[in-house]
Amino acid sequence: MEQRKLLRKYTKSIQVLQYFKNIQQDALIKDVREIPEIFHLDHFQNYYVHSALKKENPNVEISISDHAFARWNERVSTESNITELTNKLNYLNQSLSRIDFATPSVGVIDNDIVFTYVQLDLSVIVTTFYGRISQKHVLANFENLQHFNMIEDDSVDLQLNDELLDKLVTLPLPAQRMIFKGSQARYVLDEFRDVHRSLFILTVESSTKKQLKFFYSDRLQNVELEHSVRKALTIMGHEALVFKQIEEQYSLTH
Repeated sequence: MEQRKLLRKYTKSIQVLQYFKNIQQDALIKDVREIPEIFHLDHFQNYYVHSALKKENPNVEISISDHAFARWNERVSTESNITELTNKLNYLNQSLSRIDFATPSVGVIDNDIVFTYVQLDLSVIVTTFYGRISQKHVLANFENLQHFNMIEDDSVDLQLNDELLDKLVTLPLPAQRMIFKGSQARYVLDEFRDVHRSLFILTVESSTKKQLKFFYSDRLQNVELEHSVRKALTIMGHEALVFKQIEEQYSLTH
């Protein structure tokens, strides 16, 4: 059966709600196989589903103090440019809903990176970064940060060594995101890329469940996809991948 007929048979129409394509010039990641660990997908699926399906996030403009930028490079990851980091944070907040302003003074990025801030109208100023919960577990109880001096925090031992800082990915950004609706569910499909493969993270929200799954473009064995998800992938430019996945799922031959 020719490819076009297969695609018509195993895909169906969707309603595209939002589509961000090539949303960051530096979206290419060194190795997308690190992403599941970075997002703790095996243990924090509920968080990723919540952030991906969140309807909106405060439409504020984030800026970073010089003090906070210095702490980022000591406690979070290496970032050479404060402007680039600022742009990433605004994108994470406004488009990807991956920043949680958990209290009036403490925020968390990707359920991991803890920072303090002050807000003036629609302007948020990050005053310091305390670090990563995944590396400094004491930060998990971030409500207690109010007992620390939120600006002059040098006495708190939260610094990471240079070797670890160099290994930690700053902020993984998807190369593409599509939010769409099928007949029974709402989906968010993120594509992360490196030079060898893509990682797709799919979140699904229906009347009965919220779930997350992820798969790689070069590992389609045992990957089962809905007709609507295949349609989204073809719109995102992955028609050949969809055809291969159909062959794998339904044990078809050329």
